[in-house]
Amino acid sequence: MPPLSEMLKRLGTTERSKLMARTIPEETARLHIGDPFFDTPAHICHAALEAMQEGYTNYAPFPGDAELREETCRFLRQECGADFQTDGLLITNGATEAIFCSLAGYIDPGDEVLVFDPTYSLYATCVRAVGGVSVSVPLSAQFRVMKEELRQRVSTRSKMVIINNPNNPTGMLYSRDELKAVAEVAVENDLLVLSDEVYHKFVYDGAEHVSAAALPELRERCLVVNSFSKTYAMTGWRVGYVAGAEAIVKPLLPLHCALTGTVNHPAQRAALTALRGPQDCVDDMRSEYVSRREKMLSAIQRIEGLSCIPPDGAFYVFCKFDLPLTSAELTEELINRGVAVRSGTEYGPCGEGHIRLAFTPPALEIEEGMERLGKAFRELK
Repeated sequence: MPPLSEMLKRLGTTERSKLMARTIPEETARLHIGDPFFDTPAHICHAALEAMQEGYTNYAPFPGDAELREETCRFLRQECGADFQTDGLLITNGATEAIFCSLAGYIDPGDEVLVFDPTYSLYATCVRAVGGVSVSVPLSAQFRVMKEELRQRVSTRSKMVIINNPNNPTGMLYSRDELKAVAEVAVENDLLVLSDEVYHKFVYDGAEHVSAAALPELRERCLVVNSFSKTYAMTGWRVGYVAGAEAIVKPLLPLHCALTGTVNHPAQRAALTALRGPQDCVDDMRSEYVSRREKMLSAIQRIEGLSCIPPDGAFYVFCKFDLPLTSAELTEELINRGVAVRSGTEYGPCGEGHIRLAFTPPALEIEEGMERLGKAFRELK
C-alpha cells in the first residue's frame, strides 16, 4: 500500500467530502442522507446488551464471530442460491471496509477498475487511494448496463469491475441478463467482480433481486459485499462483510487485521440476532419506503423541469433537471433554499444534469423538502 501522504494526495477533495464536511442548518429538509431514519429494532439492541452481560467484551475472532459467520453463510445460501462457506466470509467494519479491503488486496498501482457511471462515489475514491485507476463505464439513458460499453473499456491493465445492485444513486435493479453480460466480459478478460448488494432487501413493484454470486460463471471470481446497515437500520453499528470463494476472500484477512483488527463483538452478536430473529421489522421498513417513494414520485411529477425514472430498489430517486445550472451549482442553490440534495456529478461525470433525492426521511420532512424544491424550481426557471 502507498504511504499515507500519497494516499491523501490521491484522494483529493471530492463533492462528497465537501458536503460531509459542511454544517447543514438544522431546519434544512434532509433529502440527501442515505441513512435509514429508523431506530434499530429493539430486539437487536437488547441482544447487544445481553452479549455484554454474557462477557462478549473482549476481542472477537479476527475473521468474525464464528456463529455470525455461519449464520451469514446460511443466509447467503438461501438468498443467492450459491454455496457459501465460512472460510470464504470475512466480517468487516461495515461495507466500507469490505470494499476497501477488496480493492487494496487485489489492485496494484496502475491497475484499472471498471466502474459504472453513475454509481456510488466511494468506489472511485478507494480505487484512487490504493493507486489504481478508476475507468468510467457509462450506463444507458435508462441507467442500464451496456455490454459493449463495458467491453470497449477493458484494457491489459484491467483487474476488476464493480457493480452496485440495486444501484446508488439511480435505484436501478440489474436483471439476470445484465449480470450475465458483466459475467461474460469478466470471464473473457479474467476480471474479478465486486458486487455491492447492500440494498438487496429494498426492491419495489414486485421486482426480484438477483445476486451476482447466483451466476455459476462468477462463483470463483466474485466478491459479494453486504452489511446489516441498511437492512436492519444498523448504520451506526458498523457490521458488514465480504463473501466469496475461499481462494479470493481468505487472502484479505491479513489486511483486515492490519486495518481494524476485529469488529466490535457485541455489535456482531446483535447482527446475529438480526439474522436469526423475526424479519417483520424489515418488511415494515420496506412498506414505509414504498409509501415515501410514492410520495416523492408524485411530488416530482408536479415540478416543471424535474423528471425521473422510478427506482426499482434502494431508497433514492435520480432526477434529471432542466435549469441553466450545473448539478453542483443547483445542489448549492438548494441548500441555501432549505433543502439538501446530492449533486449528480458526485456519482460520476454522467451524473451531470441530475440530482439525487433520498426518500429516507419521515413523510412530513419529504413533503416539506419537495415543497421547497418545487418553489426553488419555479423561481429558478
